[in-house]
Amino acid sequence: MELSDCYRLFGLTQEASSEDIKKVYRQLVRRYHPDLHPQNRQAQVQFLRIAEAYKHLLGAAANASLESKSVTYPQQAQRFVKVTDEQLSAHGPEIKGELARLKAQIYQQLTTLLKTERYPRAVTLLEALRQKLPDDPEIGQWLAISYQQWGRHCLARGQRAKARCYWRKAIQSDPHNRSLLQEIQANLQVL
Repeated sequence: MELSDCYRLFGLTQEASSEDIKKVYRQLVRRYHPDLHPQNRQAQVQFLRIAEAYKHLLGAAANASLESKSVTYPQQAQRFVKVTDEQLSAHGPEIKGELARLKAQIYQQLTTLLKTERYPRAVTLLEALRQKLPDDPEIGQWLAISYQQWGRHCLARGQRAKARCYWRKAIQSDPHNRSLLQEIQANLQVL
């Protein structure tokens, strides 16, 4: 299904936000849901078309949002992964500047995610970035801190096994951080 067909099906323009898309999607789902029309084959086909169009439109809205806000996610770090020695010697300062900007943006996102207790998203963001920049020690530290905070969060909710699991992952993420290791060992002794 073409993206233009998706917009046409939803009756929206390409400037529609993800909220607009969700709103129209909910209306269309209510209208064509198979449970409401069990004998109507056309409604069922339309429902499937709406679901497919919704996926395409949300992806397009997300991409547009990323481009307009200049938000950098780990998949945009791909251009830094396969840098040859010749490229680094020729463009070293430029590449290092781009990496610094990328890390600054990700750090900003990370602090927001941790403050709002969105630990799975923070860990996913850092795991993806770590795959792209495996030798960066700072990313390992950020990942360890995220796992540590997630473990504290689980402990506060009485989920001791999960807390222990995330603290182990924190140690694996940054095994040379002595203060982190001591703090986690103290937490484990409390358990």
